[in-house]
Amino acid sequence: MRNPPQPGMHVREAWMADGMSASEAAAWIGVRPDTLSRVLDGREGISPKLASRLEAAGWSRRKLWLRLQAAYHEAQSRLRADHRELFAAPLAAAKTS
Repeated sequence: MRNPPQPGMHVREAWMADGMSASEAAAWIGVRPDTLSRVLDGREGISPKLASRLEAAGWSRRKLWLRLQAAYHEAQSRLRADHRELFAAPLAAAKTS
């Protein structure tokens, strides 16, 4: 996948499928609601500790969460590099003119 979704979206799908509120989901996996909110909003990634908590809650395997996070980071890095390449040539040309 060229640009996978932020892994917090998958966390949201997991607790919504279980019919929980965000506060209930945070309590279920043992994190503060503001921590879960940052993950859901994409302001924070899924750490190894959170991946373990998600697995303990029955929301897939730790390894899957870490792979999703790694794939997201790799895609974002690639997009930033593509963006730099896209604008590097015109900037270089402008400097030499």
